[in-house]
Amino acid sequence: YQLAGLTAGGWQELVVNSGNYQRHVIHQLPNPMSLTTLRLIITATNGANNARVCEIRAYS
Repeated sequence: YQLAGLTAGGWQELVVNSGNYQRHVIHQLPNPMSLTTLRLIITATNGANNARVCEIRAYS
C-alpha cells in the first residue's frame, strides 16, 4: 500500500509498504506536515479478492 497526503503544494507520498501482512502497523513521519487529506492506495492484496481497512488514525 501507499499512503499519501495532500499539502498546499499537492500530493506527497508519505509511506510505501509492500508485502505487508500485519494487522496493526504504525508509521511515524520524520517531520510534522500540514495535510488537508490523507489517501490510502491499496496496491496488492497478497492473493485475497479484496482488501479491508478497519481504522486509520492520524495525530499531530
